[in-house]
Amino acid sequence: MANDYLRVSETFHSLQGEGPTVGRPSLFLRLQHCNLLCGQGDASWSCDTLEVWQKGEAQRIDQLVDYWQQQGWLDKLSSCSQLVVTGGEPLLQQTGLIKLFEHLHNHGYRPTIEIETNTTIGYQQQLDRYIDRYNCSPKGANSGNSKRHRHRPEVLSMFSQNPKAIFKFVIATADDLQQIRDEYLFPYNLSSTRVWLMPAAASRSQLQQVAGTVFKLCTEHGFNFSPRLQVEVWDQTTGV
Repeated sequence: MANDYLRVSETFHSLQGEGPTVGRPSLFLRLQHCNLLCGQGDASWSCDTLEVWQKGEAQRIDQLVDYWQQQGWLDKLSSCSQLVVTGGEPLLQQTGLIKLFEHLHNHGYRPTIEIETNTTIGYQQQLDRYIDRYNCSPKGANSGNSKRHRHRPEVLSMFSQNPKAIFKFVIATADDLQQIRDEYLFPYNLSSTRVWLMPAAASRSQLQQVAGTVFKLCTEHGFNFSPRLQVEVWDQTTGV
């Protein structure tokens, strides 16, 4: 019975603000809990959804989908919108996600699905068959997490070999890039075409300070630039 539930922090319809599908209409499902805590110790940035994913409640999958139907979001999934599963760390709840995706497929809904992950937990093959893209965001030293917790070689190898995975790194200063290269890009043979650099910013003012540096790094080294559209438009607001 527990597998028919998900621990949900929030769900809403908006535009994808980050990564390769930025600007695309999306139904967001934010799941509760994470196995990392960004922003501790000497971190140069902190998680901007911490207060959201720490809270939540167990929701039955059929009731969650019924709520989406009442909001008109299932129609959007059928026409224009993708489903973005985020957190926290959504791969902590893979069994429930498989049940959700099975439920959607059994009722004729087959949306494009993105999973946003910190790349410390591997995916089950049963889950993988439903996923169109993994937005992998391995954490650097600038997150404040110890390497022992944030760097899992076997998981990184797994995702690096999956063509559905892209890699998005949070950059606070130009110095962050070398550490990311040494720990992630070179060891796992990640080509620049699969890499997005994103400014470390939880507010519009922070974004304006850091974006120029990240923009230059992308143009100099051939990486993709990820904006933070939700921060540009709404500043320090969640659920938009």
